[in-house]
Amino acid sequence: MSEFDKVRRLDTGRVPPVFFPLLIGGLLLATLILLAPVFVWGPVIAVAALAGLTLVLRRTFRRAPPREFTYVPDAPPSTEVGRITEVRLPSNRPDYFFVFSANVVWTRSNGIAEGSAVNLDAIARNAIVRRARDIVRRWDPEHVSLVAHELACALAEMQPDATGRVRAVAQAVKLSVPEDDRRRLDELATVRKTEAVWEHERKQEQSRRRYLGEDALKDQGSAVVWWLARNDGQLDGTAEHIDVLKELADVANNVQPPPEPERSAADHFGAMLDRLGLSTDDPQRNLVAREFADTVAHNGHPDVADEIKARFDPPRTPDDADMPGSAPRPEPWPPSDNDR
Repeated sequence: MSEFDKVRRLDTGRVPPVFFPLLIGGLLLATLILLAPVFVWGPVIAVAALAGLTLVLRRTFRRAPPREFTYVPDAPPSTEVGRITEVRLPSNRPDYFFVFSANVVWTRSNGIAEGSAVNLDAIARNAIVRRARDIVRRWDPEHVSLVAHELACALAEMQPDATGRVRAVAQAVKLSVPEDDRRRLDELATVRKTEAVWEHERKQEQSRRRYLGEDALKDQGSAVVWWLARNDGQLDGTAEHIDVLKELADVANNVQPPPEPERSAADHFGAMLDRLGLSTDDPQRNLVAREFADTVAHNGHPDVADEIKARFDPPRTPDDADMPGSAPRPEPWPPSDNDR
């Protein structure tokens, strides 16, 4: 394409769209004026003039298009980043604390000029530490993982500090408990669980003891009924356990058995004779009793000797001495020095 064609195309592109209709209309009008009579082209000229005037008026008084407004946002304020490293924060338990670390993103408030002689970074970090302290001081250190999520959510909003100089937010929040404290907390939790189990077992034992003492074994009859209930009401063999059940009921209610009568020396001596097989109709029984009584009297216990003789060797009448099988009386022991 030649340079002439390029210029012609550019010029053609810049011609208004109404130029060609006007040009054609002008040529037609000139032809009518030259060739047609006046009564023909006169109305045509009037109509064309009226149309041209209308077109000019419309273009002159046409409503202007509305202006377009474009919103240009303000430039965001510049931010700074600080760091909080392993700050101890109190918990709701004495002597137990949280360890807090985070990145602090902050920006100066409106009206605070740059280069002012104030450490705004320290103010921002202090504001985040105060906000974190107010949150974690209500929590138990055993719930550190849950508190960490709560704290990260609470510090995720840009808020002004108490002086209104900076606005700060925390990122990369970390919260932990020292390892020694965590181990102690685990041990305390284990002890509490064990104690709870022991307390439950103790209450269960108390309930069982109360049931046995106040209901099942409150008396001998209740003990028998309790035995029948435990054995599905089977009467066979129950009579064999009645004495044991009575004894259990008495012991459960601190009922002391009746005291046995105190046994004398003669009672014990009689039991010994029975163990030796010397029955009451055996003449050797009286002989052994007399010899034992004399021995006891010789050793300084005449009252015991008299009791043994009175029970096992009573004085005999002349008729008793003549009876066959009666044992002769032995010679008495020589008197001791205490009898002289």
